[in-house]
Amino acid sequence: MKTKVKLPLYELDLKEFRKQYDYGDFCMLEYIEPFITDDLKELYKEVLDYNEIYANGWTINELLKMGEKDSYWLNRADNFIKKHKVPKKDFDNYSKYFDKYTELRDELLDTLGIDDRYRDLNLNNVKFSKYGILESEMITNPKEIKEECSYTVARVRSFGYCLELHYSNKEVWLEYGYKTEYNRWDDEIEEIDWFNINMSDEAILNKLWELFDEYFNLDIKSLEKGIE
Repeated sequence: MKTKVKLPLYELDLKEFRKQYDYGDFCMLEYIEPFITDDLKELYKEVLDYNEIYANGWTINELLKMGEKDSYWLNRADNFIKKHKVPKKDFDNYSKYFDKYTELRDELLDTLGIDDRYRDLNLNNVKFSKYGILESEMITNPKEIKEECSYTVARVRSFGYCLELHYSNKEVWLEYGYKTEYNRWDDEIEEIDWFNINMSDEAILNKLWELFDEYFNLDIKSLEKGIE
């Protein structure tokens, strides 16, 4: 596998991902390689192994035939047979192994958080920026907050960026997060004094969107904000 500089996941451009995905799975896999962490490399390599054969519409028998003129394909077929224990009766089986390929590919993308909204070609009407789909949600009704308890009150987010409003025992703070890896966020905490339990949901979310835009500087003001 060609070594590339490891990039934080929040730098993944979802529009570029979609463009590469439209070009073909191999282009998409090459694009996401810099975002693959060490614990995902084995899965990523397995997806590539299947991609080289079954994403091209081939079978093992076709690779063996191609190998009569080019030893590369003979070696690829032999390696795949041994690694994945492919029985001879399956050398002409395409659908079984293509299904396994799509299962592995989708597992990889799901793990990275790249869900169907970014890769389903039938969802062209879904609006998203290079930073992903913009979303917001109220998690706790402010009127139900009890002073002695802890709450996540509201959240605004895109694919790799998140801002949460927290409340605990009369203390209120914001948590700004960057998604650096699929299972890791780097956060910065800021105490605030503008929140009160009498604020409306709309006022809270509008304030969070304003701060989200200001802090992350993603130039998202003209984009539609999806409110859940």
